[in-house]
Amino acid sequence: MPGAESRVLLVGSGGQLGMQLARVLATQVNLASLNHDELDLTDTDAVRAAVRGAFGRLGPEILVNAAA
Repeated sequence: MPGAESRVLLVGSGGQLGMQLARVLATQVNLASLNHDELDLTDTDAVRAAVRGAFGRLGPEILVNAAA
């Protein structure tokens, strides 16, 4: 189970599932979240940049895809 210092990147945070996950995870982990307006999952280069850019050089430890 991830701890408070775990770096989690949540994509799809604007949908019903994503919003609930963001609400819960924000109290339990170091969370970065992106919605559809912030990240187009059909754009491979944008996805790579988002993952590499999350949390600076460290990057996320866990990636959660809640996008529909």
